[in-house]
Amino acid sequence: MTLSKWVSKHLGKYVQYNKFTDTPHQCVDLAKSYCAEVLGFYERFPKLKEYWNFGDARNWYEGYHAHEELIKSCDRIPNTQTFVSIEGDICVFTEKNKYGHICVAYNNNSTTSKIYTIDQNYPKGSKVKYCTHRYVSEGFLGVLRPYRIIKDDVNIRSKPSTSGNIIGELKKGQKISIENLDASKKWAKVKEGWIFYSYVNKI
Repeated sequence: MTLSKWVSKHLGKYVQYNKFTDTPHQCVDLAKSYCAEVLGFYERFPKLKEYWNFGDARNWYEGYHAHEELIKSCDRIPNTQTFVSIEGDICVFTEKNKYGHICVAYNNNSTTSKIYTIDQNYPKGSKVKYCTHRYVSEGFLGVLRPYRIIKDDVNIRSKPSTSGNIIGELKKGQKISIENLDASKKWAKVKEGWIFYSYVNKI
């Protein structure tokens, strides 16, 4: 399922992914739904159908290295003064409490100060809806950014332009981590340089 279809499926509804809980419809339920239905966690990690052990919202980020499923599926990227979220990021905030908050970035119009997202239980008790989060006031930790797959062979350039030197190539089917997008949202920064974002699979 694509991210946009997932949003359409759940928008304005409650999502529940815990079998037994005294606190239904939490923000982590929406994150689990995203991982299962969009990122394919249930097919790749069948044990999650019985038990998720990721903990509270902020533990998804802070406890990232303890969870094989997250390590194999996402890159953990911390917040910085220049960080900008991209669509599909799993965004984690401390909310200045022990539980934190988790949601999914839904468009590429985020800036260095705010993120546009899909949330549940924000504010408390609310159904799935569009939200805007502020980095500083909400204690933004960073994101878990799903690895992407290259759709076809693509040149790596030295800068986000066709005038940039070709310094390498990525092959169809390769798994990559995107560091950020350029201002036009047409180029993606990877470890080695820049590639056309259109060559990366959409979430």
